[in-house]
Amino acid sequence: TMGVAEGIETALAASLLVGVPVWAAYSASLLEAFVPPKICRELLIFADRDKPRIGPRIWRPEGQGMHSARVLQARMAERGVAARILLPNAPAEDFADVWAAKMGRAA
Repeated sequence: TMGVAEGIETALAASLLVGVPVWAAYSASLLEAFVPPKICRELLIFADRDKPRIGPRIWRPEGQGMHSARVLQARMAERGVAARILLPNAPAEDFADVWAAKMGRAA
């Protein structure tokens, strides 16, 4: 089992919270394109809780973070990798916020 998150801080926080190695993709678009090592059979996708983006050219009512996580999850299913999306509880926007709250600090 390994994980992937959008940003470096989120990946580090997710790893500390869950106890698995977590790679940082660096952006939502790179999260969608992430390719885990061939030995990976289970992938935890630590999605960001972004605000909805609704406009003439962009339709992301669930937010870009969840959209990118779903795109990656679908790609992993095609490769035979079990992928599970984890989303932080509101009001946290990402797992760095969850870690900061656990440590009693603001993110």
